Amino acid sequence: AEARRATVIKDFLTGILGEARPDKAQGREVTVMEAVDSAAARIDRDQPFRDDPLTLAHVLHAIGETYQSLDAYARAVPLFERALRLKRSAPGDNQETVLITLNKLSGCQAQTGDLKTAIETQQEVVALSVKLHGKEHDETSARINNLGNMYADSGELDKAEPLLRESLAIDRRILGNDHE
Repeated sequence: AEARRATVIKDFLTGILGEARPDKAQGREVTVMEAVDSAAARIDRDQPFRDDPLTLAHVLHAIGETYQSLDAYARAVPLFERALRLKRSAPGDNQETVLITLNKLSGCQAQTGDLKTAIETQQEVVALSVKLHGKEHDETSARINNLGNMYADSGELDKAEPLLRESLAIDRRILGNDHE
């Protein structure tokens, strides 16, 4: 199932990027943003994954990541939100992939200036990371650090400092004092 899903996703995204080919673009330059916008619109218009919500979730996540890499955070947020809903409602254990999407969503929310929502989402990220990996894990530490930085960015230094200290302490226990 995973191999088939990966192939379907690759084929869909390759098809979208194929829109920039000279014979399709009809002499004009197609930007990456236009190709990604086309992919996002095509998902709603053509519903190519209507029978496979988990594949749709992965495609939405991939398009969201592309928007994120283009600094189009406001365009990424609804895609990550939709991918998250689909992953949570899909059968099976999808918690690891839910964690990845939650973390991306939180970062994009912060980048759009919605720190209050980003902090709420990042709190969920930390809780799920602790559940999946335990507290003494480098990924959990990084997520605690992100939460601390979000609090600092929002001016809530009294909440930021203990989280940043906790992250540092975890890193020192895991990686040692000499790690940079």
